[in-house]
Amino acid sequence: MAARDARRAVGADREDEVQDGRVQRSVRSRQRILDAMVELVGEGELHPTGQQVADRAGVGLRTVFRHFEDMETLFSELRERVEKELRPQVTPRPVTGSLDERLRAFARGRARAFERMAPYQRSERIHRWNSAVMRDSHAMMLREQRAHLLAVLPEVESLPPELRQAVEVVTGFEFWDLLRTDQGLGVARAEETLRETTRTLLAGAKS
Repeated sequence: MAARDARRAVGADREDEVQDGRVQRSVRSRQRILDAMVELVGEGELHPTGQQVADRAGVGLRTVFRHFEDMETLFSELRERVEKELRPQVTPRPVTGSLDERLRAFARGRARAFERMAPYQRSERIHRWNSAVMRDSHAMMLREQRAHLLAVLPEVESLPPELRQAVEVVTGFEFWDLLRTDQGLGVARAEETLRETTRTLLAGAKS
């Protein structure tokens, strides 16, 4: 009796090990798929197909859609990962230093964040209008950026509405992308333009 119970216990342990192995393989497979999506978009493939993701991840197309319901779900998780990485750069923090010091630190932080997120933002822009989930996520990002702006530059709060809105536009990604792509500015020049345009708008309230 005791021997039979011991064999059952061993069998159960082996079954658990097998199950744990399957779960771990599934987790790794899912991670590879998401990593592949991040890599493809980061390399400039703004609208990768499921097959491209599968090929990069080294899995079958069916495996991609076993882990992700559809491409919208995959794009949504891509955005979550990028946002998590960049959130520290757009999170409100204590206001310190002179206006010039804060402006410089703010513009530098936005430049770093926007350069990192650029391909993902461009990809998201393509899909946003067909995805309520991505529209909601985009709206949340704008609220977080606004909160960060007001935390670092509280002077913006006292601007007339039209100037306050203008500051939000010139410190947002769309303006940055225009400077970098349409205007062809380098990172340093685009950062300077963002900083000095913001400074000019703040000064305009006093004139």
